[in-house]
Amino acid sequence: MSDWAVPWSDMMMILCVLFVVLFVYASTHKDVTVLFRPGDSVAAATAADPADAILVRLGDRGVLLRAPDGREVLFRSDAVGVSVIREPDGVVRVTLRGAAFFQPGKSELSPEGLKYLSEVTELLRVHGGLVHVVGHVDESEAPGPAGFDLSVRRAAGVAKYFLEQGGLDPRRLLVSGQGAFRPESPAGLDGSAERNRRVEILLLSER
Repeated sequence: MSDWAVPWSDMMMILCVLFVVLFVYASTHKDVTVLFRPGDSVAAATAADPADAILVRLGDRGVLLRAPDGREVLFRSDAVGVSVIREPDGVVRVTLRGAAFFQPGKSELSPEGLKYLSEVTELLRVHGGLVHVVGHVDESEAPGPAGFDLSVRRAAGVAKYFLEQGGLDPRRLLVSGQGAFRPESPAGLDGSAERNRRVEILLLSER
């Protein structure tokens, strides 16, 4: 019995340590994976349906949720503040929200946000249609008409990134700001300010 008891206990100890390491790694990296897996092929994507490019880049995981109003959730990460939704009319809406992208009252993208924006740029290179960038603010940071200026600056900053870093044709881009007049979440709810502080990137179908 003494011939195998010590090696067996050593192996169990190693497995226990390995389990703890994997558990800690999974906990600290939960929901912070990149939006689109690097190296995925986008050859099957077409400009006619920009959602095809997203599904290919996501590894063909398919639709995560179909809402009663016809919207299809292709990707959602509440921890990061990113969602990808296909509207009933075929428009694909990529939303970047919260502190991962914009600090309250600021229009500059955070360094973390730039990483995700770089991945979105890869999709726009495949999708040949128009791209509408829409900025939003929460009423707590810029209420009323004052919010239009901040929301436009947020959208313009994202569009500038697409032009300078992504090399997109400026004729493909539309930029607008909605101020605080189109909130994603009603004011007063937990986390509403984070959800309302956002930029939406609409990939418009050419059909």
